[in-house]
Amino acid sequence: QMNDYVKVIGPSVWIVLGAIIVFLLGVIIWGIFGRLETTDRTVAIVDDGLAVCYVPKDAADGIDRSSTLRIGGEDVDIISVSTVPVQASGVYDALTLEDLGYTGYEMIYPVTARSNLPDGSYSSELFIEQIHPMSFITGEGD
Repeated sequence: QMNDYVKVIGPSVWIVLGAIIVFLLGVIIWGIFGRLETTDRTVAIVDDGLAVCYVPKDAADGIDRSSTLRIGGEDVDIISVSTVPVQASGVYDALTLEDLGYTGYEMIYPVTARSNLPDGSYSSELFIEQIHPMSFITGEGD
């Protein structure tokens, strides 16, 4: 048996093994440093330094003052989240309702924030929750 030749692994197997290792390292790095964000796209109306945007109930329940609201590319501080809903058709015009996916009959909740933007209507994004993927494995953040 000592005279039998040793089978040598070809370069293609090493390339596949290297690719798998690089992929797994990438997943681990993303799991540690990456984040998954729960967001709600809305329209903010800025008037005299105060911005008001409106979100559905499920989004309003997840918002607190530490949540991030981005209006026109600028992060702003949330002042309050109202517990009193308003009807979407009373806030937005038909085109904006369609763009946001509302029929107009939904009850939406005002979120008020401070903003340095000029008065007007802006596209905005509310970051409700941010989770690091590794927390699914470690169980942190529950």
